[in-house]
Amino acid sequence: MSALLIALVLAAPSFAASECIGYPTDVSEPFKGSDLIFTGTLVRDEYQDRLTFRADRIWKGSPKQSNIVVYVPHGAFFGAYAFRVGDRYLLFAHVLSKDERDAIAVPPEEKIAFGIPRPCGSPPPLTLTRQLDKIARGRKP
Repeated sequence: MSALLIALVLAAPSFAASECIGYPTDVSEPFKGSDLIFTGTLVRDEYQDRLTFRADRIWKGSPKQSNIVVYVPHGAFFGAYAFRVGDRYLLFAHVLSKDERDAIAVPPEEKIAFGIPRPCGSPPPLTLTRQLDKIARGRKP
């Protein structure tokens, strides 16, 4: 029994690590793969799955308003970052596919829904905005 417990404990870090999404130090690839890139302050947190940000700067995409809802499709796991209301973040979001929308029950009235992978450790640092400024001109929402 103890051998099984030890095996499970040793396997846990690799399993948790496979769930983690880290961010590169170069933003060129995330820029290409994102539909919406912005900085904003978290103003509402619904169970860490549906987050509302007040955007202050946008590098890519055209959201309809400055309050942007972002879904984080996978539940919390060991090592997952916990977003905090009042903190400012840099987000690289994509438009959710029909399958992703169905899996997390996005209401049909939300014509376009954005999602991000759940970061582990910490989200992309705000210092990456300097690199973004070299790729695209940031604008106010």
